Amino acid sequence: MVDMSQQQLDAVTIVIPTLNAGPLLSKVLDAIADQEAPFAFQVLAVDSGSTDETLDLLNKRGVRISSIDGAEFNHGTTRSKAAIDLCETPLVAFLSQDAVPFDSNWLHELAMPLADERVAGSHAVQRPAIGAHPFQLVNAQRLSEGQQTFLPFTAAEFAALNPSERLARISFDNVSSMVRRDVLAEHPFPHCMFGEDLRWAREVLSHGHRLVRCGAARVTHSHSVNTAEFKDRARWTHSLSRINLLRVMTTTIQTPNIFVTQISDHF
Repeated sequence: MVDMSQQQLDAVTIVIPTLNAGPLLSKVLDAIADQEAPFAFQVLAVDSGSTDETLDLLNKRGVRISSIDGAEFNHGTTRSKAAIDLCETPLVAFLSQDAVPFDSNWLHELAMPLADERVAGSHAVQRPAIGAHPFQLVNAQRLSEGQQTFLPFTAAEFAALNPSERLARISFDNVSSMVRRDVLAEHPFPHCMFGEDLRWAREVLSHGHRLVRCGAARVTHSHSVNTAEFKDRARWTHSLSRINLLRVMTTTIQTPNIFVTQISDHF
């Protein structure tokens, strides 16, 4: 095992995709500015057409901005292109515009696992925002589990797993993550509007890399939706998964848990 405490951590670029981020973005940038890390870091915003005060705020904070057409945006290739084409640091962190780092150690904790060269990426755990919908609280509990290392697997090993085990083996979340830029150049996030992080996790794990969920790297993140909005989000997610990602053959969603089982069966 590599002694991470003896390794030199590299500089990091934090990539934030933005679109009409609203007032919460100020808290995100404040939390980034408060980070205490033994390496240099910078912020790059990839904006896909904001019409609110997002761009003004980013400019006032001195954040580098790359603007793209909204029609070009997707969660996979937008992140990959930003990291590969616009970043020069060996490590690239991705942070959603509404995910607020919980403390000043977030970035350092997220980087620590990558001192081990066998690790291709890491992701933070999430805690729900105050006032989150109960369904979001359940989802956040799943995303707040502690430290875990995800080991490589062969195609045969993965095929032998049941659906929930498959989903558990490829846990990764770009709400708050960090990757090696050279690994991402070799295995970019796929072009899709949903699940690019899970598909990437399966790809890199099947090619011998490791991934780490960092229990000490935490962000506050959840979507405050009512029951009707939650159903719409689940239906939208299911449709995108079936069409663009997972080719789910079922056409109805009975409960969120059944939905998770349905999508995991197609990884």
